[in-house]
Amino acid sequence: MTINMPKGANEIIQKLQTAGFDAYIVGGCVRDALLGKTPKDWDITTPATPPEISAIFADQKQIDIGSHHGTIAVKSFDEYYEITTFRVDGHYTDGRRPDDVSFTRSLTEDLRRRDFTINAMAYNNQSGLVDPFGGEADLCARLIKCVGDAKTRFAEDYLRIIRAYRFAAVLNFDLEEKTRIAAIEGRQNLEKIARERVQTEMAKLLTTSNMNAIKIFLNDIGSIIFPGLLGEYNFEILEQSSPALPQRMAAILHKSDLDETKNLLKYWCFDNATAAKTISIIKHHDRSLPCEKIAIKRFVSEVGAQTARDVFVFQNASDKIELLDEIISSKEPMDIKDLALTGQDVMQILDMPRGPKIGGHLAKLLEAVIQNPNLNNPKDLTNLLLKA
Repeated sequence: MTINMPKGANEIIQKLQTAGFDAYIVGGCVRDALLGKTPKDWDITTPATPPEISAIFADQKQIDIGSHHGTIAVKSFDEYYEITTFRVDGHYTDGRRPDDVSFTRSLTEDLRRRDFTINAMAYNNQSGLVDPFGGEADLCARLIKCVGDAKTRFAEDYLRIIRAYRFAAVLNFDLEEKTRIAAIEGRQNLEKIARERVQTEMAKLLTTSNMNAIKIFLNDIGSIIFPGLLGEYNFEILEQSSPALPQRMAAILHKSDLDETKNLLKYWCFDNATAAKTISIIKHHDRSLPCEKIAIKRFVSEVGAQTARDVFVFQNASDKIELLDEIISSKEPMDIKDLALTGQDVMQILDMPRGPKIGGHLAKLLEAVIQNPNLNNPKDLTNLLLKA
């Protein structure tokens, strides 16, 4: 078996080997290459210490990513590659990061500290695949399995609990039984780690097309992420939802109290745009509109074109989406700003001061042009105003 590495990664490995050190690509890039995917990052591991790495690549640009943890980034063929010294993690007292690390000369010990077997493989062209924990076999079996004892791995870093479900969803793998049991038993610990990190993993998971993995995630640990729902998910609606994050969140939370939903979205650090879209969909998800131009235009006038589209996508109403696109492409007026008269025009025509009555007149004009777009010109709108 041969993995075709980028020129930069190959050059770095060869330089380290020439200097007398082993060197391998490691982790996710090996996993992805074995799966026939193009890795996003090519990480390299070696027994060389950070000072030794810096000396070997003294003539190349470097970035100290975290030399105290053994990582130096080196530029080769216009790309930076992270090089990390073989290491053994110390105790984990915060359930997220080791208190300290110590360097080792053993590749196996370095791989032993990693989360899942499919991420605990290394490779170079001389040694081939180094796989002491059966990662390749688990790839073939399509299993997410912890390296060693699952409870220990999760206790070291609680984020690994949700990462296990995320990998299963993204790769369309199953969770190995002991790994899944340990994840369920340790789920409460997700509350102890940075909420931003949980939200990032959750977002990646929920926006996959792997609905079965999403259901397993919600049934197993959803009570921690969405405590107000008590496991009452409408999987039929979830299955119909598009993979966009606001659509998936609305599908999960649409039965919840709106204020609770807002608080939950804020608690898990969703960005403002995602939160706003989710809330808008939930507010209007059960609106029943006839598939008629006037009804669609009135709805757009009320909530805006983007919210209308989001709601129709949520409702799986392809006929309404098609009609909405037709209305938008024809540039038919659906908003007060689309009118041929402004508020200032209305004030002058009716000789009225600024105030709420002006908005009322504009609303009546908009309703008139929604029903008949041909009226949207200064002459006809002025006549309508004077007749009112």
